[in-house]
Amino acid sequence: MTIITNNVQTISDTLEVGQLIINGNSRLFEITSLTDEEISMKPHNPDPGKEDKTLTMPRDTFCKLFHLRNYSQVSSVETGRSEHINADITGANRFMIK
Repeated sequence: MTIITNNVQTISDTLEVGQLIINGNSRLFEITSLTDEEISMKPHNPDPGKEDKTLTMPRDTFCKLFHLRNYSQVSSVETGRSEHINADITGANRFMIK
């Protein structure tokens, strides 16, 4: 399912376990758990020595960051980085309505 980015509430409503997210530093994450309060994500390209770490943050904070385009959804682990780079080159991450 695609994350709908109209506003913070629609982002929260369309989050699901298993979705792939990439941040501005090309860090690729998979959503591993969701509650009404928190989101946990497992990195697919972790820093050395941090392979077993998961990123956990308040769900509303994540949704606000996603709405500000600090995170984007990608379709697969294999193509995630190239999707993100191409979107940055074309300006799709900043100017296109998703």
